[in-house]
Amino acid sequence: MQGKILNIQRCSIHNGPGIRTTVFFKGCPMTCLWCHNPESQSFKNEVMYDQEKCVQCQSCITACSNNCINFEAGKIKTNLDRCSFCENCIDYCLSGSRELVGRDISARNLVDELLKDSEFFKNSNGGVTLSGGEALSQGYFTIEVAKLLKKRGISVALDTCGFVNSEQLEEISQYIDIFLYDIKIIDPEKHREFTGVDNKLIFENLQLLNHLGSRIFIRIPVIDGVNTSEGEIHGILDLIDGMDIEKISLLPYHEIGRHKYDKLDLNFKNKTMKVPGKIVIENIKKIFEKKYIVEIGG
Repeated sequence: MQGKILNIQRCSIHNGPGIRTTVFFKGCPMTCLWCHNPESQSFKNEVMYDQEKCVQCQSCITACSNNCINFEAGKIKTNLDRCSFCENCIDYCLSGSRELVGRDISARNLVDELLKDSEFFKNSNGGVTLSGGEALSQGYFTIEVAKLLKKRGISVALDTCGFVNSEQLEEISQYIDIFLYDIKIIDPEKHREFTGVDNKLIFENLQLLNHLGSRIFIRIPVIDGVNTSEGEIHGILDLIDGMDIEKISLLPYHEIGRHKYDKLDLNFKNKTMKVPGKIVIENIKKIFEKKYIVEIGG
């Protein structure tokens, strides 16, 4: 069974307990305007081009056998509709300004690669985290990966946006030790405005996992001007009231990945998003701490 991933990040101390290896899957059903990994949104392979690194030698144009690279208005342009992703342009790039994002891999080959880190997992009570994009957008592939890892005794965490097929979510739950579950915005209209989808299915799937007795960590991206109001924070508290939530992680919004939009030739739609100040984060933390274990980051 084949799937498409972005990359494998080793020796991570985030995305779950212990030392972890995180697999980033390509493709996501949501288009969050604050996304710091926009290369994870499309289900297709892409080429990231760093204009600042480019020395305009045009070796990539010569190397391209499909004639899909041109020099226009002082910038290298790539027509991905004609691109076969042969990587010739990347191999011949003298400045390292071009990068292929997305590669196909079989479930078994991916698991074999992840098992190379098994000693780190054993000595730190860590494991593998399946992240995205959205891993369950490639549902059957992800289920197969999780199943193979569990057969080898590896702890598996799934980082999910929750906007996924409920039947596949229930099926994979038997192989997942921890769900890192994203709750972004409570107001449905605002959720649709900033993420592209409604949040009804996300809330229903959270209730499903709670009903199944899954171990759940809630993750909240904190974006000033979007979801830091009292109504939003107390709305999240109302949503998870009565659920067995082990921990809440507050993830302050940042613009570190903003340069990636330029590399993908995408517009960064900032709207009203702001980096939250320390006081904003601490006030939100205090509210959640009354009932839950809370961490900043993670």
